[in-house]
Amino acid sequence: MGKRLRVKTDGTQIHKIHLKEEERKNVEPKLEALALLYKKLTNKIVTFEFVKTLAEEKKRKKKKERKEGKKEGKKEAVKEEEAKEA
Repeated sequence: MGKRLRVKTDGTQIHKIHLKEEERKNVEPKLEALALLYKKLTNKIVTFEFVKTLAEEKKRKKKKERKEGKKEGKKEAVKEEEAKEA
């Protein structure tokens, strides 16, 4: 998804690789091996981070709103049934 380079005051460089949050399940077990491999091949330190994109946040928000709407609808239906029975 993206890459950043961090240079410390002593001159060492750290490459930060940004990955999508949705790919965490598939990639996370392999990250340690990938970091070691990258270090061996390039002699550079790399770290991996998972970031949430704006689109993912919007999707989660909509999903949450739908769930809350369904819960409210069920509560109203239960109240109506209780009112009819009384």
